[in-house]
Amino acid sequence: MGAYPCCSIFTVRRAQGDIPTQDLAGIALVSEVEIPCRKQKPDDVLEWIYTNYQAESRVVYSSQNPIGILPFYRVPVTIPDDGVRNLDFVVMNGTLTGFYTCEINGNSVGRVEVSYISGK
Repeated sequence: MGAYPCCSIFTVRRAQGDIPTQDLAGIALVSEVEIPCRKQKPDDVLEWIYTNYQAESRVVYSSQNPIGILPFYRVPVTIPDDGVRNLDFVVMNGTLTGFYTCEINGNSVGRVEVSYISGK
């Protein structure tokens, strides 16, 4: 058994930047989509808002309730906390395409479009 029998130790590559600025495309079965965003103060409320092409929106992550994140996404947090709340896609499929907005304290700090390539 390894040095850490209780858990897996891994390194996560992070998207660079403090706000989302670049549109992205995901490929089927390959999760390489990550959108950067960082809150500056510990008390800031950071939310990721998803908007589909029919202009219907929903919160997919909120720093006020990080356990309530939808299962298609994850938002890694470091210890000590550096404020980064990058939105990672656990899976990629056509139902996740649309616009993703990072809001801090209710103000939009960046919005990008995420597309999907099926590979068929």
